[in-house]
Amino acid sequence: MKISSYIKMSQKLVIVALISVFIEVAEAADNAAPSSAGLNSSSFLMSTLTYLSLGFLAFYLLIVKPTQVEDEKKNKLKSSIKKGQEVVTSGGLIGRVSQVKDDITTIEIAPKIQVKVLSDSIVALSNTTEKITD
Repeated sequence: MKISSYIKMSQKLVIVALISVFIEVAEAADNAAPSSAGLNSSSFLMSTLTYLSLGFLAFYLLIVKPTQVEDEKKNKLKSSIKKGQEVVTSGGLIGRVSQVKDDITTIEIAPKIQVKVLSDSIVALSNTTEKITD
């Protein structure tokens, strides 16, 4: 499995966990008696909702959005690969693209020596300094 699929799976698990915590807190707020600080159940629920909303916002900004940006860059790089370009693979091979077919790219690493690699393993064009990391 790719690292990005593990990240997406863990994001879904965190969302499910946060939803279950939210449900438990809401049920506890309905059953709770007012505390010694004078909070009633509705103000307790509102403060809980505020903190959960801030948690969701932080989760989105710290995990979801950077992952989306990274995936967008990878897709842009993958779609821009054309015959004749020099590329760098994640394994460190540097070569010139001789054929692009579906998810397999054929790279010529030396005269008359061609290697087939997955298009996802191409991390950069060798004439640019921009690199996509996992």
